[in-house]
Amino acid sequence: MSWVKSMRKWIGFLWMLSASIRAESLVDVCQAALKHDPTYQAARAEWAIQHHQYGLSRAAFFPTLNLTGLYGKVRMDSDTSTVHHSGHQQQWSMNLTQTLFDARAWNAWAQMTYQARQADAVLRASAQSILSRTAQHYFAVLMQHARLNILISEQRALFKHYQLAQQRFKAGLVTRITVLEAQSHYDIKRAQRFKAEAQLEDARHRLKAITGQTYTRLNGLGRSMPLVPPKPIEVQPWIDHALKYAPSIQALRLLQQSAKAGVLKAEAGHLPRVVLNGSITDLKQPVYSSANQTFSNIDSRTALASVGVTLPLLEGGRVRVDTQRAQALYHQSGFKQLEAIQQLSADVAQAVRGLSAGIQTIRANRQAVHSSQAALAANQAAYLAGTRTIVDVVNALATYSQTQQQYQLSRYEYLGIVLSLKALIGELRGEDIQVISQWLSQPIRFKKIH
Repeated sequence: MSWVKSMRKWIGFLWMLSASIRAESLVDVCQAALKHDPTYQAARAEWAIQHHQYGLSRAAFFPTLNLTGLYGKVRMDSDTSTVHHSGHQQQWSMNLTQTLFDARAWNAWAQMTYQARQADAVLRASAQSILSRTAQHYFAVLMQHARLNILISEQRALFKHYQLAQQRFKAGLVTRITVLEAQSHYDIKRAQRFKAEAQLEDARHRLKAITGQTYTRLNGLGRSMPLVPPKPIEVQPWIDHALKYAPSIQALRLLQQSAKAGVLKAEAGHLPRVVLNGSITDLKQPVYSSANQTFSNIDSRTALASVGVTLPLLEGGRVRVDTQRAQALYHQSGFKQLEAIQQLSADVAQAVRGLSAGIQTIRANRQAVHSSQAALAANQAAYLAGTRTIVDVVNALATYSQTQQQYQLSRYEYLGIVLSLKALIGELRGEDIQVISQWLSQPIRFKKIH
């Protein structure tokens, strides 16, 4: 059972993810999710169930030994005299049964072997899925926080422009309309901020649902982060790797093999069952001799060895129906595997292309931030000089804020794609979470969830 040992080591590693990193790190959030998430816990329970079932299926090949004892009081009366006798009867027997040939039990054991290995693959897939889902929720909180901070900065800037418009109106440099426009833009941004605060709380609640904990501080991205393009850049090698190593596909392959063993088990219903039986019986009891009209005690020991053959001849069509059902399950498992292969191929291709596009998007958004910042500064200077209106400044500020949001979101989306691709090809490990966690070095504080 080498796969069981390796699976236990792998689970142990996930549960012992580095405790040296701060409690707000992605590593510890993923660790909390592994302990709390009911989907993963259900997968662990199913893993244990299947391996217990595997142990039960092996029991059919081992001998069974039973010991039976009997103790009682016996009263004996003579038909020809008035003599009576009473005594004690003692009996014990030991029975040994060993299956010599049972095709159904053999194929049932083969079926449970595949199901136990399938449970291993399902547990690996579940562990990688919970790591990926937790990271996505973690990044969602950070993205909403970045969006809220940008809106707050934009609101403050609009409030300053509103105050400036009031001052210029009092000085007779602008009309009342300019003040009302500045106030309108400020009020709109306040409403957007309140909505963003609610969205941030929703994201934090979703993270709490998967981890069972409320986090008041997380680690976000700093100014820089590595951008690693996929190698190779072609999509097909990634798809081939995923179809070979993805635990979800491995689980479906094992499901099909288990279904095939189920067909053989059902077909074996017509085959004979050969059993070796052995028994030893020791008996002590009183007996009456009619010849000399006396009572005496007898002590006997009997040993028996036999081979029994059971051949099913007629079972009301159960074997035929059971075989047809098993064949249908086998065909169904093949279709499920084909569907999963097609879906996985599409998802992997999308992730690989998304990774390459994400890097280019981050670089383009970073340049857009610099350009829009310069444009905003130019519009603000022109507004003070009287050559631009407050609307021009607000539009430039909106463009700058939008490029900031897109830049921050594209960075977290890139991290999400990195982990999603790892999970899709079956290569997401605790070490990958640790690497991403090291990139998240900027502490971010939150208010308590109400």
